[in-house]
Amino acid sequence: MHLSDPTFPPLLTGYAVKAPMQPFDEARRLVAIGERGAADLIWSRNTARACAAIVLEPDVTRDRALQMLPLVQVALADALGALVPPQCAVQFRWPHSILVNGGVVGETSIAIAACGADQIPDWLVVGFDLTLSDSGRGPEPGHEAHLTTMFEEGVGDVTRTEIIEAFGSHLMMHLHAWGEEGFAQLHPHWLGRMEGYNTVVPIATPTGTVTGRIVGLDDTVSLIVALAGGGTQLLPLSDHLAATLADGRP
Repeated sequence: MHLSDPTFPPLLTGYAVKAPMQPFDEARRLVAIGERGAADLIWSRNTARACAAIVLEPDVTRDRALQMLPLVQVALADALGALVPPQCAVQFRWPHSILVNGGVVGETSIAIAACGADQIPDWLVVGFDLTLSDSGRGPEPGHEAHLTTMFEEGVGDVTRTEIIEAFGSHLMMHLHAWGEEGFAQLHPHWLGRMEGYNTVVPIATPTGTVTGRIVGLDDTVSLIVALAGGGTQLLPLSDHLAATLADGRP
């Protein structure tokens, strides 16, 4: 299938990679050696997947910079919401999964340059990878019942180009709002799409699973969970990213 290349807002610069190269891996590699910088967006020509990664150069400390993961999740959900039929529910599952109608269609990823929690990182890479059709699945398709594709969930013929292009526009809108108004204005948009908001669910942690109802995020991107057995627990995003925060690799 031949598709036109996506177009991006003026402040974004797009760079295409051919499958099977992964935009997130390539963006992380190139920014670490100084060949990509702020507002460079790497995307894949793979027509069975929609994959892209944005390079950012934060001016806030590492823990606040992690807010870029929920920001990218909201930008992606808004992009999909503008493209898919209204009956297709787009949600997030902590910490990385993207769901359509309750099935996992993809994930988001984040990598950050090595620095302390109270230091400003040199760079940050945030990306997403969505499976559009069966041919975009990995080497073992269908072995996990919760995994699905955009096509199987009834989104029709929405293309890689449409998703990446819409993502770029929504990303810039949310980055501008975040810069002007901070994380608080983004929070309700993220929370309303989170699986487990106002519903008790199992929630993954690096050491196991807790059961509870998701209440929100704090400014350091720690998930606030009202536990099913009583009490509240904070689940820091940084706990899921220990290797990334240690050496800049996921």
